Amino acid sequence: MTTARQAPIDRQEALAHLARHGFLAPLGATVLSGLLAQASLKMLRGRAVLFRAGDPGTAVYLVLNGWIKLSRPGNGRDLGLDIAGQGDVFGELAVLCGSARAADAVALAPSRLLVLDGRFLLAAWRANPDALLAVVRLLAARLGRATEQMGDARLPAEARLARAVLRTDPEARALRKQYEARVAGPSEAAAQKIAKARFAVYGTSIYPDATFTLRLSYGAVAGWSWHGETVPPYTHFAGLYRRATGEFPFALTPRWVAAEASLNPHTVFDLATTNDIIGGNSGSPLIDAKGDVVGAIFDGNIHSLGGAFAFDPAVNRSVAVSTAAITEALDKVYHDTSLVQELTGG
Repeated sequence: MTTARQAPIDRQEALAHLARHGFLAPLGATVLSGLLAQASLKMLRGRAVLFRAGDPGTAVYLVLNGWIKLSRPGNGRDLGLDIAGQGDVFGELAVLCGSARAADAVALAPSRLLVLDGRFLLAAWRANPDALLAVVRLLAARLGRATEQMGDARLPAEARLARAVLRTDPEARALRKQYEARVAGPSEAAAQKIAKARFAVYGTSIYPDATFTLRLSYGAVAGWSWHGETVPPYTHFAGLYRRATGEFPFALTPRWVAAEASLNPHTVFDLATTNDIIGGNSGSPLIDAKGDVVGAIFDGNIHSLGGAFAFDPAVNRSVAVSTAAITEALDKVYHDTSLVQELTGG
């Protein structure tokens, strides 16, 4: 459901949004104010359709708040083109070209939009050479982006994803800085004060929360398969020396080179398990069914990074160094017999 009506508009906010778009800013504050004077406010509920591909393109839209998905229907599914959020402007190409809409626009959430008169915009662009140049630049950029997307379509999914990440990286880093300054920083400072207050009240009668919260993660030793290659769950000292080339990143320190003959090549070095460790668990003990510590978690495979969103038991793996490797290295590489005796009770 949608409603369209004249309504009071925060003109200062709307002008600020319009002025940050390169193809509108050259029109100047006076023209943009006139554009706003003729604008109407459109309210959309979640999933409401703003327009469909093929509809007349007579207006340009400014998102005051909410989210609008732009997609192109085809082959039984929608091809997502963009998602417009607060301050974004869309719909200008159909107005510029005098053509029908090339995409669907659907609200993903309750949204407020300003409907800008396309005829007013066209007249303003024609009367302003700088604005016309900005429009030409906009069209050239859109053409370049379309050409790039056509090239991307021929690439494997992983490559397309990588290119998309690189394109959005600058904006993502800027947003991350804002988050750290406005959310993470104040939250961390507040957490320190809360921790001090808790300690003042409870002292050592409760456990510290370590990395986020105390928990047990249950799993099994297991390898995984990826693109037809099976990765075994264990590595051994023998594999370490097979890979050692003497050059970065496979160069061993002199004491490891010297200790090769004294180490058991069949000792398990690292092992992979199905434990879900996303969120910071490096250094946590790996405990077997008998309650014995058999390793220490220190990493995860590349697929475990997706565990921040969803755990995939087929490929998500944690990686631990075995206590057998630690003990043998302390004894035969580092020659720290006193620490070995302390750990083993010998």
